Amino acid sequence: MLAALLRRSGDGEASLSLLHRLAEAQAVGDAPAHALFHLLCGEVDQGADWAEKAIEERDLSISIYLRFIVSTDLRASQRWPKIARMLNLQ
Repeated sequence: MLAALLRRSGDGEASLSLLHRLAEAQAVGDAPAHALFHLLCGEVDQGADWAEKAIEERDLSISIYLRFIVSTDLRASQRWPKIARMLNLQ
């Protein structure tokens, strides 16, 4: 979340530094963090990619994030039906 807030406030360098550290970890459970970053930055397609990855990894925390207001654009997008099916919501 901090990386997204830094990017939105204009500090792209600090944002990229934090995001790079997250990307280096490549641990199971990182996908929801990446999804949240992209959704906070308004990057719906990239957020959807990471949300799908989180679901594939069976990380249930993504189901909580997808209920937040930050996911409103994703839920309104063409990508939502597939994600909803992956979560057995449809």
